[in-house]
Amino acid sequence: NIPLWHRSDLLACFINNGIGIAVAGTHGKTTTTSMAALILEEGGLDPTAIVGGEVANFNSNARLGSGPYLVAEACESDHSFLRYYPEIAVITNIEADHLEFYDGSFDKLLDTYADFIKHVKPGGAVVYCADDGHVQKIMAAYKGRKIAYGINEFADYTAVALTSERGCFQFDLLEKGEALGRVVLHAPGKHNVANALAAAAVARLLGVGFEAISEALASFEGARRRFQVLGISRNIAVIDDYAHHPTEVKATLAAAREYSRGRVIAIFQPHRYTRLRFFMDEFAISFAAADKLLLLDVYPAGEEALPGITAAALQEKIQAGAEVPVDYCRTREQVLELLKKEAQEGDTVVFMGAGDISDTARVYYQEILGGREGTDAS
Repeated sequence: NIPLWHRSDLLACFINNGIGIAVAGTHGKTTTTSMAALILEEGGLDPTAIVGGEVANFNSNARLGSGPYLVAEACESDHSFLRYYPEIAVITNIEADHLEFYDGSFDKLLDTYADFIKHVKPGGAVVYCADDGHVQKIMAAYKGRKIAYGINEFADYTAVALTSERGCFQFDLLEKGEALGRVVLHAPGKHNVANALAAAAVARLLGVGFEAISEALASFEGARRRFQVLGISRNIAVIDDYAHHPTEVKATLAAAREYSRGRVIAIFQPHRYTRLRFFMDEFAISFAAADKLLLLDVYPAGEEALPGITAAALQEKIQAGAEVPVDYCRTREQVLELLKKEAQEGDTVVFMGAGDISDTARVYYQEILGGREGTDAS
């Protein structure tokens, strides 16, 4: 008889029996966890890290350290983060997602986050985003130690004097109003400013100096499928991204708009029928930053099809709003043929979704454009 454990049960053994840092939230968990682990490594704390995506700096989704520190993602999707009792809990943001596990109730999801932060060990702290109203709502009732970060001027850790070049931001990091120094990010997207602030706040709680924070963040190469630039070939940039929620789609396309030297062409594969049903209207207005959109069929992720919940239905919604020119593609081959005709020099082609669309991105970049992954990605 071989015992079968849920992944979160094993993770709980590590988080609960060491100095655990559990990163929760609808978006940004992977990047924030990766940044925090890299900073702690640079600061000499030699952490263990367990991440939901492959981290380029570690060439892995995990890092084995010798110290007592463990940084890990805490997933709310099936209540599994309630198994964790961390020293530090991080909440990046809260939006409606995975509501099939919460009887369709956003209030139940919020209540579960409120339960999660009560699991922080005595003497520990909650690091939370002060820019997010839903996070603020649950934090208002929390009586333990709490550290706020965000663009919000009243946060403990905030970013000012923001500048950007091709979507990559620089900012001055303030700690309770005092300037620590300049932070330079090479991971595109304004949302990564918030992720960096969260990671910096965690590091400061653990005594890491600013120099280690700035050096680690400047060297952060990103996580796989988080605005991952596969490369540039024939002067066309190809990006692979995990975005599968309307907010993530907007953030990814906003970053692509700043990054691109030409047009932005988006290819999106909806993930799960239940998610598309719940967010159909939100998805329909989330592609406005693109110049052209190609839609693939829904990736079911084990779900049964739902009547009327299709990529074709989403196409109709988008066309009704005249947000962006959109084509519905039934096959990968159709996507590739359209891209051959559509993409021009200077354009950025962004593949988004949590299904198997990443395979299509690589076929396009390597076989159609003749690129080699990891080269010319500038």
